[in-house]
Amino acid sequence: MGTATSEEGVNVLVAGRIGALFFIQVKGTVDRSGEVTSIRLQAPEGNKPVEILSTFQNKGNVDITLGGNFLIMDAEGKVLGRGDLSKIYTFQGATESGKTQWVGRLPKGSYQVLITYDLGQGKTQVEEETLNIS
Repeated sequence: MGTATSEEGVNVLVAGRIGALFFIQVKGTVDRSGEVTSIRLQAPEGNKPVEILSTFQNKGNVDITLGGNFLIMDAEGKVLGRGDLSKIYTFQGATESGKTQWVGRLPKGSYQVLITYDLGQGKTQVEEETLNIS
């Protein structure tokens, strides 16, 4: 890296390291399963955005990065808001939570939020929740 002369004062030594993480899956043994165990919608208050709080339990034997998207619709089905979910990273048997925020504005009323979770490799879980803004 570098050399320092022998002087009074502060010295900082830096050691650089590079690492790699390998995930190995044996063909035919992969169980990619999990479940969104809870969803909580938090209506906006003041200048706080809408929040979607999700909890995911990895029930399989491989790591799962849970992503997805959401749609906010009015009573007629018109889409008023949309966005991507914040990713939740899980290992086998783990339960993790994630929070997604949407900063758009909605008038008072009742809305349907359609949430599509992407489990990877073509597997999805779709949930529909009601968001009430008063």
